[in-house]
Amino acid sequence: MIAAACGNAATALWISGRLAEALQSAQRSMRAGRIKAERSKFAYIPSAAETAAFVLLLLGYPDQAERANREALETVKQSGHGASAVAPDELNAAIRSSFLYIPMQRPDRVRDLTRPALEVAQQASLAFEIGRTSLFLGWAIARLGNPDEGIAMIRGGIAQASTTGVYPMFLTAFTLTDALVRAARYEEALVTLDEVLSDPNYSSPFVMTAELHRLKGEAILGRDPSAITEAENCFSKAIEVARGQSAKWYELRATTSLARVLANQGKRHEARAMLAEMYNWFTEGFDTADLKDARALLDELSN
Repeated sequence: MIAAACGNAATALWISGRLAEALQSAQRSMRAGRIKAERSKFAYIPSAAETAAFVLLLLGYPDQAERANREALETVKQSGHGASAVAPDELNAAIRSSFLYIPMQRPDRVRDLTRPALEVAQQASLAFEIGRTSLFLGWAIARLGNPDEGIAMIRGGIAQASTTGVYPMFLTAFTLTDALVRAARYEEALVTLDEVLSDPNYSSPFVMTAELHRLKGEAILGRDPSAITEAENCFSKAIEVARGQSAKWYELRATTSLARVLANQGKRHEARAMLAEMYNWFTEGFDTADLKDARALLDELSN
């Protein structure tokens, strides 16, 4: 009872952006023995270890997050299911594990986890699982160089999941907005971002709020490079929200975006100072895409 209660609380807390509390609840749940995930009709309630992995990333510990994520997936694989078929728990764990690799910008890992999961879901005619897996696989395909194909798959996944009576707004925030901005489809991105940010369930408090504001700033700037003030406001809002949630990962992203805008205005010293402070906070994960991006910008600003 204690393990399940703490695990469910951890999930609710991280979705609402209360990351430090979420990690504490997840750790209590793991100590109490909850190692398996649970399923309801349309929802997959992650194990405490899976929740802890995602929270650790957002708190700024990507190496610890990936270790926890791999351990959670391995626990499900070794839970005694036969080797002849992938059990529903393993299917859900693979999909859930791919969550982590989207903010880590690891489309290769997302593809490797979700492609076999999608095949299993299709064979079993699991409509919602087909939908949400298509969202993640579509994101990976878009980021691996086929944006039109990937975005079409994401939209198809949204439509598929919606046939179950559940509109996956949370998953849309994760996948479609990022793919559209990366594909330079800025008008579509802004429509989607405004839709998500105007939904009271997903505006604030919400674990993705900071990243959505950052993406909005990137879309605004991509659509109109002269809209500097509007974009800066979005990046500043993203930093403010991330700091309020102790979401160092999203704060890093937003700070990098803002520093790049400031540098382009000739404010190189200010840009470098703010980004250096943010970068120097981290103690691990220096081979991740986001920290490499920040490091490259710092080096550029030093020349």
